[in-house]
Amino acid sequence: ILTSLEQQIPLDLAEPWDNVGLLWGDDQKEPRGIMTCLTLTEDVADEAISQGANLVVTHHPILFKAIKRLTTETAEGRMLLRLAQAEVCVYSPHTAFDSAREGINQQIAESLGLQEIQPLRPRLNTTDGSGRMGQLAAPQPLANLLEQLKTICPAERYMYVGDPGLSCRTVAVAC
Repeated sequence: ILTSLEQQIPLDLAEPWDNVGLLWGDDQKEPRGIMTCLTLTEDVADEAISQGANLVVTHHPILFKAIKRLTTETAEGRMLLRLAQAEVCVYSPHTAFDSAREGINQQIAESLGLQEIQPLRPRLNTTDGSGRMGQLAAPQPLANLLEQLKTICPAERYMYVGDPGLSCRTVAVAC
């Protein structure tokens, strides 16, 4: 499973500051159930354990900052100790997935109907890179683009800069 993930989402695409790959657990453990999530929380960990999953693939990494104590005094400590007791592994592709050829930036760019899509920040001597940039088939007001984005990425709140009537043709996506 991990080899397949890393073929689809090469970890060397991750930003240098990021924490990606197998972050918790034994890579020799035979997977018996896999769960995916955006962010691993105590509730998600409890669900994985109760459902018998022993691999959680989470977009956002755990142990992102160094921790000084691993105890039940904190939510992260409780979660990690329960995951260890249940032998649940945790894997995160984070910014590698953002930058992968079929990653989130590419998916959003395609959902917006962009053409001539290319990396916003290309990697040297490759077609890979972070972010995406492309052209709309025809110019459209920023307000229309924002409405389309709301259907692609539902959220409670959106922030933008610019006149809603501004005509847009080139669009950049950067997760």
